[in-house]
Amino acid sequence: MDPFLAAARTTFRQQQRAFETVIAGLPVEALDWQPATDANSLAVLVTHAWGAAQAWTLRAAGGEMERDRAGEFRAKADAVALRTLLAGGGARIEAALEAIDPATLGRVRFRPPTQPPSGEEYTGAQCVLHAVEHAQEHLGQAYLTRQLWEAQRSAR
Repeated sequence: MDPFLAAARTTFRQQQRAFETVIAGLPVEALDWQPATDANSLAVLVTHAWGAAQAWTLRAAGGEMERDRAGEFRAKADAVALRTLLAGGGARIEAALEAIDPATLGRVRFRPPTQPPSGEEYTGAQCVLHAVEHAQEHLGQAYLTRQLWEAQRSAR
């Protein structure tokens, strides 16, 4: 595998394990808790981050997937469901990375469907990078959400 794609695969594996660690041992109440009115719960963060990672890596491979992005922000789940989502999504992310021909990483793979058209374009390499950084951003939010949950529980 191409070194760039291998590094992305390693990073996604690390992110998957980290998301699993963040949700480990928490009750459903904690997974669905929001630290603020407009903040996301752990269930939402995991569901959205992993849905986006799958979509963006598949775009890098030249594909698209059906996705209910808005539904990801209404996610409610227990730890078993989230671990299943992470495992299945991780397998699909790896399959998409393996399907990428490194020679195509410089090709435009995605143009956001905005009205009017923005002219924004993403190459295969940019799609992979976006998937990695977006998942990492939400992983950081997930760690903070867990810490806030634990802090407010211990303050009671």
